[in-house]
Amino acid sequence: IDGKAMDVDLQAKVTKPMSDPAIVGNLKAKFDIDKMPKAVLRKFAAYVTGKIDATLKVNMRMSDLDANHFHRLKIDGDVDLEGFRYISLDSVTNLYLRNTCFNFGSGRKIKTEVHTVDSLLTATIEVDTAHVEYESMIIDVNGFKSGLGTRVTREKVDTTVIVPFGGSLSFKQFKFYDTVDSIRCRAKDMRAIASLRRYEGNRHLPQLSFAVDVKSLMTGIKREFAMGIKSGHFDITSHLRQKKLKNPQDTTASKKKVRKKSERDIDDLDMAVDSGLKAVIKKWDIKGTLKAESGGFYTYAMPVRNRLKNIDLTFNTDSVVLRDLNYKMGQSGFVINGTIGNLRRVLLGRRRNNVLTIDFDVKSDTVNINEISRLLLTDASDAGAVTIDNVEDLENKTSTSVAVDSGKTTAFMVPGNIDADIRLIADNVIYTDMMFNDFKCRICVRNKVANIRNLRAKADLG
Repeated sequence: IDGKAMDVDLQAKVTKPMSDPAIVGNLKAKFDIDKMPKAVLRKFAAYVTGKIDATLKVNMRMSDLDANHFHRLKIDGDVDLEGFRYISLDSVTNLYLRNTCFNFGSGRKIKTEVHTVDSLLTATIEVDTAHVEYESMIIDVNGFKSGLGTRVTREKVDTTVIVPFGGSLSFKQFKFYDTVDSIRCRAKDMRAIASLRRYEGNRHLPQLSFAVDVKSLMTGIKREFAMGIKSGHFDITSHLRQKKLKNPQDTTASKKKVRKKSERDIDDLDMAVDSGLKAVIKKWDIKGTLKAESGGFYTYAMPVRNRLKNIDLTFNTDSVVLRDLNYKMGQSGFVINGTIGNLRRVLLGRRRNNVLTIDFDVKSDTVNINEISRLLLTDASDAGAVTIDNVEDLENKTSTSVAVDSGKTTAFMVPGNIDADIRLIADNVIYTDMMFNDFKCRICVRNKVANIRNLRAKADLG
């Protein structure tokens, strides 16, 4: 078929048409949307333009469409879009794709030095430049690539069997802006991968993995919040917990304990998550790591620049471990090593043993107690809006802090469900108009009381 708006070439061969038809065919098609009849274009209810180039190869039998034989189906194809634009008549939606390639196929193989994976069903999409406007949202993407793959075998018939599945996504640049909520996000050189596998070879127990690497990521809400990260890596792995048989006697005993539980103290810090996340924490074992060269954040509630270096932490559903975290808050700087524990019971909102434990070793060059106390005691509603007009301002390392001079303070209450043991060593400590050197102390927080023990320091007075 050769027309003004389309060019279609179909070649096919059919054998055994009366029993189990076998089809081998190739399809090539080209469409020029600009040259399509106006009567057809009006049915889109939008302005549409661009060119489409598609190919399709098929090698199959009709019996392959059955669920028990779907894995034998051989189909490959790709669709290329050039200069595609879609603008709705109400101008709510505006989509532009400069060059796009969508590819899919079955029965493919991937060879590595260790082994070969066959019977793969894959799909990939590449977009060199994309611009999307929808209602108040604006998105710009460059160098976008994404792919999905899974094995197509007879095991797919059994829905209780875990079928390995994987996917990836990457882009060179990503920009997002919401003109109503003033939400901004920018990222460079980002790559993410995800997979579903069988946990320790168990065909019925799933294991989910996710990892992302990014050169730089900045996000925030104008004049309220901003955060960023450089050279970051994040990975997380989770698997479904195996159900344990409960002893009826243990169940009865646990019910008796519930009746004796006391109500939560009103001064406790409520860190319980919603019901959806509680179900995830109960059913899944989760662990992961977070690493980055540097990062920072700035909030309306804490109007001081917070900067992080050498971010290296591991976590699971019950604890977070920090290693040599360099944290600078305004004029104060800390190097933190330690653990935050008992997270699971705290996040689940347990009424017994729900105390968050903090065990830190902290070293500091300078601690400005005057600045820290102002931040802790100042009412956030009078702190003033964040003055960062652009999230890239977080990279300005010469800026330090914003003075809080509202004059309105609130009492700082020590939560009853936090136990902390912090060993602090500081070269310099600023308190009121005094300067202390070689400062050492142990800060203990228990039962709503904060104590400073083993305090030693030097001052000009002696």
